[in-house]
Formats: sequence, structure tokens, C-alpha cells
Amino acid sequence: MNSREEESKDLIRRYVETWNQGDIEGLTRFWARDMIHHTRGKKQGFDEVKQIVTSSPLRFPTSSSTSTTSSPRVTAWRRG
Repeated sequence: MNSREEESKDLIRRYVETWNQGDIEGLTRFWARDMIHHTRGKKQGFDEVKQIVTSSPLRFPTSSSTSTTSSPRVTAWRRG
């Protein structure tokens, strides 16, 4: 595995850890300010996504995520 792949895996691992800690401000450091998140036919910007993620622990208080990375381009997420 090359260093770029290791960096990608580390980035994903840190993102999942930040999510599981409920660190909203920490998560926003991973996002571009001009991001557009596409979901269910909607386009949401940075502030909208931050609001959704902020309310997520209230809706799913015992939820956490794990990731399995088999390549730098493929990541499997599991929420439980």
C-alpha cells in the first residue's frame, strides 16, 4: 500500500472517529465551505448540512458509524 492510500485511510478513520464523538465543529473541518451535499433529490450547502448533522444525535442517540476501507476509492459505512 502506498503512502497516498494510507493517508486516505487515515482521513476516513479520523472522520468516523470525529462523527462518533459527536464533535460537530470537528466534522466541519473536513468539509469545504462551498460544499454541495446531494441527497434524496435535494442539494444542501454547508450550513444546512451542519444543521442536519447537529440534530442527528437527537434523532439517533445510540448511533455510531464504522468504516471498512479496502481501497482508497471504496469505503463501506455501517451505522448501528
